[in-house]
Amino acid sequence: TTRLVSTKIEQESRDAYIKRVCAESHELQDLEAKLKIALLNKELETQVAERNLEKSIAKVEDEQYQKALLAYNAEMEKREAEEDAARAARQAQTHEFLQQQIAAQELARQMEEEEALREREYVEKLAQ
Repeated sequence: TTRLVSTKIEQESRDAYIKRVCAESHELQDLEAKLKIALLNKELETQVAERNLEKSIAKVEDEQYQKALLAYNAEMEKREAEEDAARAARQAQTHEFLQQQIAAQELARQMEEEEALREREYVEKLAQ
């Protein structure tokens, strides 16, 4: 631990010496200012790149959402068309059934009329 303390003291001493030399050197101060500007520019570039990446990701996600929405809408339209076709088929069957019922009723009415006519003719024939 004594060695670690010694190493730490030496490091602090070196750091203090470097700060003192930097404070006295205009050239080093100028370089330090340029380095700070370069670091700030790099940080700004990183932020811009991150924003652009986020926009790109959002655009891709939006495109995927739009594709999924289009596929969903197409599926719903297909189902609706199938349901409309099934409904039309049921209506056609119902119409056909009703037409058959009407035809059967008409036939039964005609047969009753014919039977009634035959009975009248028979009664008239017996009456003569």
